[in-house]
Amino acid sequence: MVAPEDGYVVDLQVRPGMVAGILRVGGIASFIVDDDRYLLASFNQGTLKYVKPGQPVEVALDLYPGQVFAAKVDSVWWANGEGQYMPTDVIPKFYPADPKQPQGEFAVKIYLDNPSIVGLLIGAQGAAAIYTSGGGFAALRKITIRMHSWINWLYPMPF
Repeated sequence: MVAPEDGYVVDLQVRPGMVAGILRVGGIASFIVDDDRYLLASFNQGTLKYVKPGQPVEVALDLYPGQVFAAKVDSVWWANGEGQYMPTDVIPKFYPADPKQPQGEFAVKIYLDNPSIVGLLIGAQGAAAIYTSGGGFAALRKITIRMHSWINWLYPMPF
């Protein structure tokens, strides 16, 4: 087998000599591509009103406590699973949204300004702050994103 791009295989489900079969129900492996690494941050739809591509972002990854990385917004993915219906012969029922349930979140695709200094692991956790304007709240958000980063020094300690 030849890979379409540079990367590596994880979760290989077959070994030499096994038959994968003509009819496959699931994948036999996952292929991770090395190029074009990006972050996805989820936000409520109301907070994305003024988000536009190219806006500055600061990212604090839990893996790197005490560090904040500069980034830029690439795009907003204006779709989520709550807007999807599977085709059936049943007429859908629509009820008022449960006020206790959080509203659907949308992903924002973010590229780091200098990705070579950060080893981005798939599934890494963290926090992101998008700066949409130079308002007074930007200074508060800069403080909170740094607090999130520094608190990761304390979290692994057993108290």
